[in-house]
Amino acid sequence: MHSFLGETTGMLPPAPIVSAAEYLLTRYRMRRKRTNEANFRLGRSRLAVLTQPHRGYSQHEFGETEFFSTEQSGIYTARRTLKELITRGSLTYLGGHRLVAYRESAEHVEIDLCVGNDDVIKTIRARHLLLGCGTMQTARLVLLNKQEFGRKLPFIDHPPTLLPLFIPKKFGAAFPSQSFPIQLVATLGGLARSNMISFYYPGALLWADLLADIPLPLNSAIRLLPNLIGGMLVAQIWETSKPVAGNQLSVESDGSIRIDYPHRLSQGNMIQKLLAALRPLGAYSLQRLASMSPPGWGFHHAACLPMRHYPGPFETHIDGRLWDSKRVRIVDGSVLPSLPAKNHSLTLMANAARIADETLKCGY
Repeated sequence: MHSFLGETTGMLPPAPIVSAAEYLLTRYRMRRKRTNEANFRLGRSRLAVLTQPHRGYSQHEFGETEFFSTEQSGIYTARRTLKELITRGSLTYLGGHRLVAYRESAEHVEIDLCVGNDDVIKTIRARHLLLGCGTMQTARLVLLNKQEFGRKLPFIDHPPTLLPLFIPKKFGAAFPSQSFPIQLVATLGGLARSNMISFYYPGALLWADLLADIPLPLNSAIRLLPNLIGGMLVAQIWETSKPVAGNQLSVESDGSIRIDYPHRLSQGNMIQKLLAALRPLGAYSLQRLASMSPPGWGFHHAACLPMRHYPGPFETHIDGRLWDSKRVRIVDGSVLPSLPAKNHSLTLMANAARIADETLKCGY
């Protein structure tokens, strides 16, 4: 994937690759010229995972429990950066506090924090408030602050489509001693929307979740599944998402969030082209086996308070400020006018850092 992401020096070795993924990648490399003519690109995935000790952190154990816990060595989460900043004395962290309201004046912002599980309110003053509570909660706080109950804001969800892939040549392959769920990444050109496809090894999933999808009696499915796993991957398909009229977020009078999401992207044409690209590589599936995740399942949300050069109500300036604000800025996904195919975590981090720099330079 260097042709898309560029060369990077000093990269750690990649995560262990399972037999099915290695078979698919080897076949792709053998047929690359012909496959590339079909606008299909396949490669190893870049991961924020330590495959060897680095900067005082131990390597990841690759024990196939990544879906169930974030408290594991060798996996980067924002909590690691937070701990480093606290250790260096670069910030004061108030854990166990919940933002409930804010009020802006010409000189400062007053922030009401609820302490712990009690209803005790503590008020602090700051020169600026940078809101990064996640797209939905940030939008909720802004709507509550303006007492705009029932007002509709644009909302983008990003639910993926999951497609099981079967590689008959690898049925019955031995289970790996170490593995990581994300094995390969791909993209498929020649379509109306940009896309990214992650190929997962299902060994890290709960087998109970997989058994229900095997069209056999349960006792037969239990006997069959161990032989299938070695020759299975799951394609997780993501596409660029933009606002669609009718897909919206609002806040009810009791403060709860309401999401209306009647319009979903159709990925039928995408799936057909993907299956056609995979068949020469020895991977097979059926379009009817694809499952589209329901709204809210995709983890990536955006567009409630989108950035504009000339923002209107409930939009933001390009330096993160709310349309009518001098000292309140938004730093999370709610300012993104659209969602890329995936991943946008680094985009969010870079944009938040940019807005923080703009705050320092604003001069007030």
